[in-house]
Amino acid sequence: MVVNEVFAEMGFDAEVDILPWGRGFKWTQSHQYLGTFPYVRSPEREKHFYYSRPINYIPMRLVVRNDNGISSLADIHKKRFCFPRGYGISLQVEGLISQYQLRLHRAQDNAACIGLLEKGRTDLAIVNDYNMHLYLGHNGTNTPVKTLDDEIGGMPLFFIISKQYPDAQNWIKRFDEVLKALRENGKLAEIERKFLDQIDKAKSN
Repeated sequence: MVVNEVFAEMGFDAEVDILPWGRGFKWTQSHQYLGTFPYVRSPEREKHFYYSRPINYIPMRLVVRNDNGISSLADIHKKRFCFPRGYGISLQVEGLISQYQLRLHRAQDNAACIGLLEKGRTDLAIVNDYNMHLYLGHNGTNTPVKTLDDEIGGMPLFFIISKQYPDAQNWIKRFDEVLKALRENGKLAEIERKFLDQIDKAKSN
C-alpha cells in the first residue's frame, strides 16, 4: 500500500484502520487520526484539510443500461446521473455534470446507484475500472448494464490531514517529499503493478 510505504520511509510503522468513509473523515477532523485516504479533491474539503500529492489515479467509466440508447458521451446530455451520497464530487465529476447538464441525484453507495440504474430509475452511474467487475459480472453480460467505452479519465486520490492537526503542514510536506522520491526511484510503480495483478486475479475468480 502506497501510504504504508511512505510512512515506512519516514521512519514510522503506520497503523491503517479500514472504516466507513464518514467515520474515518470525522475522526480525522477530530484528530483521532493523523490523516485519512483515499479522498478526491473538492473545494469544500480544501477549506479544512491539506492534500498530499496524488497517491494514485483511478480510471473511471460511466455505466448505463443496455437498452436506454446511450452508447457514448454524446448521448448523455441532460440525463439523470446517480452519485453516491457522502462521496465528494471531484473536479472531474463536477466538470462532467456541468458540461452535459446532468441531473444529479444521490443514493447510499455505488451498489445502490447501480440498483437504480437496473430498475430504470436513473440513466447513468459511475464506477472505477478496478471494481466494475463487481457490478457487471465476469464477462459483462450477466446484468442489464454496461460501461461506455469513453474514459472519464484518471481520478486522482489523496492522503489528507486536518489543517488543525498539530504541525499539519510539515506532515504533508514530508509526506509529499517521500512520495515524490518513491515515484522517482520506481518503488511506487512496483506497488502499483502488484495492485493491478491482484485486481486481475479478482476479476478472473
